[in-house]
Parts: sequence; structure tokens; C-alpha cells
Amino acid sequence: MRITAQAERDGKFWVVTVPEVKGAFTQARRLNEVEEMARSVVADLLEIDGSSIEVVLEVELSPAEQAIVAEAQGKLATAEEASKVAAEANQRAVSQLRGDGYTTREVAAILGISAGRVNQIETKGKKKGSERRLVSH
Repeated sequence: MRITAQAERDGKFWVVTVPEVKGAFTQARRLNEVEEMARSVVADLLEIDGSSIEVVLEVELSPAEQAIVAEAQGKLATAEEASKVAAEANQRAVSQLRGDGYTTREVAAILGISAGRVNQIETKGKKKGSERRLVSH
């Protein structure tokens, strides 16, 4: 059985309702307790084993809270994409410089990273290359 636990902060407690089950409401002191509390109250009301209940948690936030969370998530997604792009650029730089005959230590000094990191990037690039070759055959 799948239920939705809707949690809303009220003072120091989380008020929890389960719309799918009439009369299913409870409270929890901490957000990480909400799922178990919802599972327990539904199991008691329906007289079923709680381990068969899957809980989907919905946290209700004010519009201001929703906006700040959305902003934070958007910035995190942007940062993750920038990190991916930077890693790809580092991979290309290491590959190019090593291909041009620079030593691992020279590449490390040029890129401002450790020689160990250069080796990691180079090894990862070789693995990717071998995976591409396997896929293309």
C-alpha cells in the first residue's frame, strides 16, 4: 500500500495527515520521524502490517520557503552542471598536454592540481575511451 504523508510545521512539531486514509493524522517532533509515524497510524487504523506500507513524504512550505528552496536547488543544479563542464575541460587539457609530451608533474603545475589528480583524470579518460570503443563495435 502506498500513502502520502503530508507534513506541515506547527511550532516545534510536524502535523501529519494522510489524505488516503480517513482519520489518519499524527504529529512528530522531527521531520525524519514523519514517515514512521504516518506508517504506524495507518497500520493501526487499517489493522495491517506497517511493513507493507510505502510512504511518500510531502513537506508543506510557505510560499517564501518554497521560493528560497527553489532558488537553492536551481543554484545547486547550475553548480553541478558547471562542475561537469569543468571536469570535461580538465580531461581535454590533460589529454592534450600529455599527448604533446608534457610530464604528469608539468601538467599538474600548469593546471594547478596535484600529479595524483592528473593520473586520476588520465586513467578515467582512458577508461571512457575503451568504453566508447567497445560500444562502437
